[in-house]
Formats: sequence, structure tokens, C-alpha cells
Amino acid sequence: ATLGPVHVEIPDLHSTIDEAVLVDGQASGPAQTFIDFIHRSPVHAHTDQFTEGFRTSGQGVLSLKLNLPVRRMADATVSGAVALQQASLKPGPSLPMLSQMQGVLNFTDKTVQAQGIQLRVLDMPATLDLSTPANQGVRISLRGEADVEALRPHLPAALLQRLNGSVRWLAELGMGGSGRMQGGLQVSSDLVGLGIDLPPPLGKTRAQPLSLQVNQLPAPEGDTRFTARIGNLVHLRGQLPPQSEPRLNVRLGGGEAGEASESGLWISGNLRTLDLDAWRNQSWETDAGGPIAAPALLRQVSLNLGEALLFNRRWHDTHVRMQPNGKGWQVQVAGREAQGEVIATPDAGGHRITANFKRLNLPEAESRTAATATSLPRVPLNLSVQELSADKRALGELRLRMSPAKGGQRIEHFLLAPPEGRLEASGLVADHPQRPTALNLQLSSPNLGRLLARLGYEDMVKGGETTLNGSLAWTGGLEAFSPATLNGDLDVLVKQGQFLKVDPGAARLIGVFSLQALPRRIGLDFRDVFSQGFAFDEIRGALHLEKGAAYTRNLRMDGPSAKITLSGVIGLADETQNLTLHIEPRLDDTVAVASALVGGPVAGLGALVASKVLKNPFGQAIGFDYSVTGNWTEPVVRKIPRKPPPAAPEE
Repeated sequence: ATLGPVHVEIPDLHSTIDEAVLVDGQASGPAQTFIDFIHRSPVHAHTDQFTEGFRTSGQGVLSLKLNLPVRRMADATVSGAVALQQASLKPGPSLPMLSQMQGVLNFTDKTVQAQGIQLRVLDMPATLDLSTPANQGVRISLRGEADVEALRPHLPAALLQRLNGSVRWLAELGMGGSGRMQGGLQVSSDLVGLGIDLPPPLGKTRAQPLSLQVNQLPAPEGDTRFTARIGNLVHLRGQLPPQSEPRLNVRLGGGEAGEASESGLWISGNLRTLDLDAWRNQSWETDAGGPIAAPALLRQVSLNLGEALLFNRRWHDTHVRMQPNGKGWQVQVAGREAQGEVIATPDAGGHRITANFKRLNLPEAESRTAATATSLPRVPLNLSVQELSADKRALGELRLRMSPAKGGQRIEHFLLAPPEGRLEASGLVADHPQRPTALNLQLSSPNLGRLLARLGYEDMVKGGETTLNGSLAWTGGLEAFSPATLNGDLDVLVKQGQFLKVDPGAARLIGVFSLQALPRRIGLDFRDVFSQGFAFDEIRGALHLEKGAAYTRNLRMDGPSAKITLSGVIGLADETQNLTLHIEPRLDDTVAVASALVGGPVAGLGALVASKVLKNPFGQAIGFDYSVTGNWTEPVVRKIPRKPPPAAPEE
């Protein structure tokens, strides 16, 4: 160090009683030299040797005043200041470097004090205050403000891209002998000014306050222990042993996290609500272009969820437990609506999901935007449900196998098997609102009436062995399904059944085929045929669907009382119709009986044989044609006049 100027006063030792030597001087040089001077001064002992572990670089200027009573050296006093000039200071082994320090450190033989020293910590600007309360070691206070860019080296990229703005913070530290922490390090902030672009409960605007407290606790040398709290949402307790994996315990939704008994990350807690759709729709792509990997340290997640929103449905009182399973994950679910497990195993480019549920009761879907609705996960999926129900109706067994494909998800196999039927499907479900979904369907049921009753349409049809095959297509994914956009072709065959007398409002489409409104609309009395329910031996035909309209040319309904042919169009979206009906009453047996009464058994037998051989000539002779228009509830029925037969040529 370089001395000067230095002023020394030496009293006349023969003429004064209380002689004292006064020294007032300066020295400039390396800052570490002046820290070493403090080590050798009385202030070192009075401050519990807190500067013992200080390591500095850079320049400084020492100003020093000494009052040395010649006859009472024990009463000597020291005061001074160290002016730091772009110096750096490492306070201790577990504390960060303080760089570019600019300010004055004042000291006496008993105290050390500083106000407003400007510096940088973790490459962020800060201001330092220092004091030495009586018998409390040294208290250091750091305060500063950091913008998101300054946090870049210290936070994961996937989290950093969710932050915006800046944050003010305060750090307080107690230090004892040899630079040891005394009482720990506390960092706090109200996070005002920092925006967090995450779903609830962690998301916030810049103006909203959310308290953050981080405490680094005293620990054996080489070991780091800390706690962190974010409002009443998250509490973390961690330990970073020098020679083993971290131990991290996280508690969500209030309460204190206990000490982790094993290495790794452990998450538990209780949340009143959690929007899992919002979280799963987050894009976790990093600047490097790849998705963030599952935390390698994660050992277990155990959460109790009062209400969880997933796949556009609300699930209640659900316990979720997730833990590693080999190189994948196992998730156990037990709640009011679901009980089962989901296993994720590594697959090319991601994971393969196998889900097995003992029971799954689908809550009612909510009306939300496509971005947060029922889009299928883009992973290979094998789903099995023993007891599926929806809208409080048991639907039986469900099996689904699908995998990602160009343009969406390939449905390799779908099976829904209630006791009264079996629905199978395959095809492609679109992953974009402008892409097509296309499915092939096969439905079979030994009793259509019972199947409809299970679906909530009771007393619509009696009996009816049913087979339906075909294809359906629409634009968009499952959430975009609408009768107004349906396209496809269906082949229908129903045997041995009867339409029952139903309220048209309950199943208006079935009312179209039952024709029970006809007797009220036309002059001819078909009340015995239709009013109490048309019994049929067979319904057979094809439907062509285009933009929500069903077209048919030859849908035939054959019954003991009549043969009916339908052609025209049925509007599935606007619930309208424009149909032409040809009705042939079965009068052949009645004519045969009448002939027997009038002409005797021979005549009756002849009429009966003629009707069978000639395919109901009497019914054909008096067939009727009608047009049916209007809506399904109040159809408009008009009789179509039959064209007279052409006149016989004159001879």
C-alpha cells in the first residue's frame, strides 16, 4: 500500500498529564490489504471476527485515525474508513461474489458500518447496508431490482420465457466469526412488477402482489439447507448435501413442507381447484427447440384435488399419486368419478400411455374454446375401462387404442359394449379445426329398444334386432362434432320391432320414422297402423349424409299392416324434413277373408293364393303417396294425387 498523507501529533511528555499520540492518515492500495488491517485491529474481536473469511480484489483507500493514550494504551481508540473503488468481495464459501463495489466502509475499534454501497451481485445491481448491533455479530442488508433478462443465467429457459417485467428484492444476512452465517440468509419480495404467464394458481399480472420468501439456513460446512415460500401456495424445504443428490420436499396449497427423508424431489399437498387443461395446453418448448424433460429428481407426487378440470370436464374429490415406473411413470387415480391407473412408458419421440380404469364416470363437458377443450393427447394410447358411465347412465365396457398420425390421431380400435349392443369404430380424429375427422362405424344390437332406453330414450321402440354400418366425417376434432357438418354413408337394417307411441319432443328424429303424426294430418284413417306404434318386420335402407342433411331414396319399412317406402331429405341440424312416402296397406288377408264369407272357401283360398303369388296386388292397387315437409314436431302432410292409368287404345 502507498501511505500519505499522514499527520501525527506527539504531545510534550514532560508538560502534560494525559499524554496521547494522535495519528490521522491515509493509505491506498489493494482492498485486501485493508481488510487484513481490520483483522489485526481491535475491531476484529469486537465484531466476532466476521471479516475472517473475506476475500477481496480491486483497489481501496484507507482513512485512519488513532488516539493512543501513552499511559493508558488499553483505552486507545481507532476510527476510520475504507473507500472501495470497483472492488470485489467474496463474503464466505456459501455466499455469492459481490463485484464492482463502490462506497465507504466505516469502522471504529468496536463497530463496522456502511450505508449505500453500490455493487453487483449475480450480475444484478444492488445496494448494501452494514451494521454491527451490540452482541449480534454483523447484519448485512442488500436490496435491488432485477429485470427478467438479468435472471436468464439463473433460471431454466422454460420458466424464463413465462416471466416478464422486473422485480424488487431484499436480502438480509447475519454473519458471525470467520464469515459464518448467523441466523441465515433471508431473501424476500412482493413480486410487484413481475408478470408470470402461467395458469392458476401461479400466474399473475405485474400489478398483483405475491409474496416470496427464501431462507438459507445455517448448516454444517459444505451443506446447504433452505426453505422457500410463495404466498400460501407453495412451501419448499431443501437440502443440498455435498456428496449426494439433493433432498427437496414441496408442499402445495398451504402448510409446511417437512424434511425429505430420502433424496430426490417429493411433492404433496391439497388444492381446492386445479385447471389441468390449462397446464397441459402450455407449450414448454425452450429456446433450444426441444421440450423440457421430466425432472430426473422427481420421486413422487401425491395431491388431493377438491376439483380438477381435465379434458373439459370437472372431476371431484380426487387423489392423484404419481411416481417413477422404470424409465416411465405410474399415476394412480382415486376419486368420485374415476378409479384406476395410468402408466407412461418411453416411446419414440415421447411416451406411450396405458390406462386401466375400474370405473370411469364422465362428468358433463363444459362449453369452452377449442384450445382448452377435449383435444386428444398426441401420444400412443391404450385405454381400458371396465365400467364406463356418462350423464349418470352406465355404458358398459370401453376399449380404445390409438396412435399419432399425420393430421391427427389414428383410432386403431374403439369398442363400447353395453349389455344391449356393441359399437366399434376406427379412423382418424383431426388435430386441427380445419382438418377432417373420418370414422368407420359398426353398430349391432339384439334389442334396439333396450339400447335406446340405456341411452335415456325409454319407450321409443320395442324390440328391434339392429345392424348399422357406415362412415361419418366432419371438419375438426371431437370437440367440433355437430350434426350440422356431418358427411358420410350409413346402411341400416332393423328386424322384428315396433315403434311405440312417444312424445315427439323426447326423440323427434325417431318420431320421423315412426310416422305416428300421419293419422292427424291426412284424411285416410291410418290410426290402427301408426297411432299406437307401427310394428315392422324389417326396416332396410341407406342414408347419405352431406353437410348435416340425410338423403335416402329407398328406405323401406315392411310390417304386418303396411309397406312403406321413404325418399327425400331429413335436416339433422335444423330438424326439418322433405320426404315422399309411399304407403301400401296390407289388405290381402282381409280380402281373402271377405271372399270366403261371400264366395265360399274356394273363392277365399283363391284370393289368398293370388295375393301371395302376385305380391300383395290389392295393397299395390290402393297404395297412397304423401309429401311430408316442415319441422319434426309439426310436420306438414299432403296427399299426392295419383296419376290416372293411361287410357286403353281404341280398337
